[in-house]
Amino acid sequence: MLTDTLESIINVVSGFVGLYSLYLSTLPKVHNHPYGHGKVEFISASLEGALFSIAGALIIYEAIANLRLSETSTQIDYGIYLVSITAIINYIVGFFAIKKGRKTHSVALIASGKHLQSGHLFNHRFVVGLIVLYFTGFHGWIV
Repeated sequence: MLTDTLESIINVVSGFVGLYSLYLSTLPKVHNHPYGHGKVEFISASLEGALFSIAGALIIYEAIANLRLSETSTQIDYGIYLVSITAIINYIVGFFAIKKGRKTHSVALIASGKHLQSGHLFNHRFVVGLIVLYFTGFHGWIV
């Protein structure tokens, strides 16, 4: 659940970075940017990819650390509902972001949409794990 929270925080940060890059990319040409500010979207997309990679590394680290602990989870059913709802919302918002990004030729918006949809795929796997945990009571190995 904590890793999903981390991923959600990364979504919010990258969303704000994406929105700010869209604002910057619409600024008019000036003498020190004679071709406009459109390339800022590529920087935004790169930053979003880096944030996603860092979140993935932290999630893997936490997963390995939690395999070594013998703690049991409580209220798994609430976790299933919460993560499922989040997954659906992420997918829908990602779909519309990609659609709008393709329409406006915005790399940053497409990257944000794909990031949200990739989080959706992670959430599905997480829900399957929670369902198995809920019905079997299996809480992992003690290493």
